[in-house]
Amino acid sequence: MNGCQNSRNLSTQIEKVSNAELAIIKAQDSKAYDFAPQELLKAQKKLKQAKKALKNKSYNEAAYLAEQALVDAELAEAQAELEMCNNISKENVKVPPQLRKEN
Repeated sequence: MNGCQNSRNLSTQIEKVSNAELAIIKAQDSKAYDFAPQELLKAQKKLKQAKKALKNKSYNEAAYLAEQALVDAELAEAQAELEMCNNISKENVKVPPQLRKEN
């Protein structure tokens, strides 16, 4: 029974690491390098630590770090998307001539 439990535990931890990897790829695709580089780098660092923990059979630590990497990657993606939206809004806002301040 214990062997099955360990196998299931390992499978779950590998899945968490994979989910974190996918979240980082998604953040990179949303230009997080440009708009949220610190969060993206934090996610990548935690993912690297999670993989190392997995390799060392520290499954609980691997899961914890993978979950943190996932959250950091999602934050990076959200911040990048927000910045892109803000930039688009600024470009689209045009003040009509009659509303411009005259000196």
